[in-house]
Amino acid sequence: MYIEPMKLKLQDGRRVILRSAEPEDAAADLRCMQQTAAETEFLLLSPEEVSGEVPRHAAALEDVRDDPYALLLVCVADGEAVGRLHGFVKPRRRVCHRFRLGLCVRRAYWGQRLATAMLHAAERVAREMGCLQMELEVMAHNARAVRLYEHEGYRIAMVHPGAVCFPDGRVADEYLMIKKL
Repeated sequence: MYIEPMKLKLQDGRRVILRSAEPEDAAADLRCMQQTAAETEFLLLSPEEVSGEVPRHAAALEDVRDDPYALLLVCVADGEAVGRLHGFVKPRRRVCHRFRLGLCVRRAYWGQRLATAMLHAAERVAREMGCLQMELEVMAHNARAVRLYEHEGYRIAMVHPGAVCFPDGRVADEYLMIKKL
């Protein structure tokens, strides 16, 4: 799914463009995924799990752009992807009212309301699609993200105990958070 680009001014004055990902963004998007995965343990993906195959990723970005049930947004600053949001709806009658999403922002852009802007853009898309709720999963110990989502109207709907297992053997609970539209 495609959305028109939006120019954003961050709280510290930096400027970014929030827009649909294009196949040409493949290398920058992969770098963003690798960097965010390296900067925090709060993502399910580790840096080693990010495929470095640019042509394959470019094809995947094209598929998402052309898919009426999927959305992939990138935030671009100085030619680099600094945040991304992936959202989708399963095209099944009984669950097509649920817009699922995941997002990440590079650490240098935390606290700049970039995640908020991405959530608002995704919510507009979800409403246009006729969705009744937005859903995401977040590690329970990611207090900063939980606060953000609660501030944006999401509520904890379920706790999934031991949903995440880290390489050092630690386990973490995960919340399913839902926002009614």
